[in-house]
Amino acid sequence: MHTFKYSALFCAVTATIFSFSNAHANESSKGFLEGSRLDAKLRNVYFNRDGRDESPYDNREWVQGLHLNYHSGYFADMIGFDMSYYGAWDLDSPGDSFTHLPKDGRNQRETNDINKIGQAFVKFKYGNDDLNVNIKHGRQVYNDNLIQGSSSRAAPSSLYGTTGEVNIGELKLHGAYITQHSWRSFGHFEHFYDGSSTDANTKKVNYIQAYGLAYQFDNGIGIEYDWGKSNDFQKANLYKIHYTMELGDNNKLYLEGIHHTLESIGDAFNQTFSNADDFESKNTSFLAQLHLDAATYRLAYQHTAKGDFRYAWETGEYYGGFNSNVPVWSDFAFKDEKAIMIGFAYDFSDMGVPGLEFDINYQRGFDLDKNNNGLGDTVDRPKTEWGRDMTLSYAFQDPTLKGLSVSWNNGTYRGSKTLDIVEDIDYNRIYIDYVFDIF
Repeated sequence: MHTFKYSALFCAVTATIFSFSNAHANESSKGFLEGSRLDAKLRNVYFNRDGRDESPYDNREWVQGLHLNYHSGYFADMIGFDMSYYGAWDLDSPGDSFTHLPKDGRNQRETNDINKIGQAFVKFKYGNDDLNVNIKHGRQVYNDNLIQGSSSRAAPSSLYGTTGEVNIGELKLHGAYITQHSWRSFGHFEHFYDGSSTDANTKKVNYIQAYGLAYQFDNGIGIEYDWGKSNDFQKANLYKIHYTMELGDNNKLYLEGIHHTLESIGDAFNQTFSNADDFESKNTSFLAQLHLDAATYRLAYQHTAKGDFRYAWETGEYYGGFNSNVPVWSDFAFKDEKAIMIGFAYDFSDMGVPGLEFDINYQRGFDLDKNNNGLGDTVDRPKTEWGRDMTLSYAFQDPTLKGLSVSWNNGTYRGSKTLDIVEDIDYNRIYIDYVFDIF
């Protein structure tokens, strides 16, 4: 077990950030220094996962995290630079199943700390409120409809590449070209992995690219389209339409439909899934969400066709975007599966307790193909699955405790089996976050 400690890298990063600011304090940078700020986030996380029936997800983890974020202003109102340090230290994580920290290669029951520069990017902007361009290049946290990382652990995941967006009134265009990543439990950046071989002659997943557009009409209707691919592995298309109906007195109805398709495109996929033959999968989902005063009621449905909806961009389970509102522990997206979700949320501000929020959801999947996953594998799994998740959170309102929040997430999942892995589980997650400005 590792103790909480400051690393040499952390100290060096902190010193570099402060010296960088001080060295340029007297420069006339037209906003570069005047707009600079440094903020921090302390995250204390406790996970307790009680796996059932020989599930590998049976462990507990207690981890301390630190995010240190430097944001520059813009030189000539166009160019700036941001950098983030992410650290995570094991407080008590018995067992050998870790999701926050990397395993120690010498002892699989021990973890290594995370000390990394998670973000370091040059940023460029140009334009005004009605027409503008924003570009980032370097290490960065990035999410869109098709590329999604994770922020549920002590340190978030990061990507390396170029991302950008163009805003023309109500039309928004965005794109990303990614070549490396650092997952939430990594202490380093690496190229994407196809799982097939170390042979230099095999096909590799060298990049992920995704591009999209969104347009918001004045009548409350919005449309989105996204296209993406990872070379020699998989491509995706996503179509989304949504509508917001204002009901008066801050009440509203939100409706959403998404159609998301996947298709294998090359040798890297075929090397990994050698039994698959022209893999294809489609997922269609619908959401109705009603906001009435402090309460929110939601109902969702989704259907998966042709194959298990395997949306990861390479062999690992990293960065694939999945936008349905049904999933919690499981994606409820096995071949031929239909799934429903009902949910309720409440903001206690109306009852005189601002900052206190409650959210609960129930999911059930049925009619899934119990013997065929669409990837050529023979499986043996139940035809149904279900889950329940609940979150209770509180953001402290006292000015002396500004930035402090506590969240408890509790859930149960039953029913699925992925090849030989049984995933029945009960779990609890507790987050204590404290966000504050340094300058």
